[in-house]
Amino acid sequence: RATLTDKDIASVYYAIGMEPTDRPLADFLVPIDAKRNPLIGSTDVGDVSWVVPTVQVHAPTVAIGTPFHTWQVVAQGKTPAAHKAMVQAAKAMAGLGVKALLEPELIAAAKADLKKRTTRTPYVSPLPAHVAPPLDMSVA
Repeated sequence: RATLTDKDIASVYYAIGMEPTDRPLADFLVPIDAKRNPLIGSTDVGDVSWVVPTVQVHAPTVAIGTPFHTWQVVAQGKTPAAHKAMVQAAKAMAGLGVKALLEPELIAAAKADLKKRTTRTPYVSPLPAHVAPPLDMSVA
């Protein structure tokens, strides 16, 4: 906390449309209809989310205001609090997976929503069509 200004910390709350609090970790759910600013970052999901409905969960694994891609994130990721948040995120995704398997209409609705979104804004890969990953490289 000593290395972050109040403005730095407040910006994280404002990004999800909420007023700042004194909590170091989020202990609340962001309302589904909250005004949100886009999160900037990278993810391994990449092109997959343009092909199949995808789910992501944001969980409080680091103290509010911690800059991403830093050793501070790595260090906090080893804490019991971070592990608890990761387990809760996994439970939420697993629960949705079970619900989707039990309710095929949920999968159909997700596919229809994806089709509607990608029809309006189709995805164009930044890679040329002839480029392929080097799958023949040796791992050893």
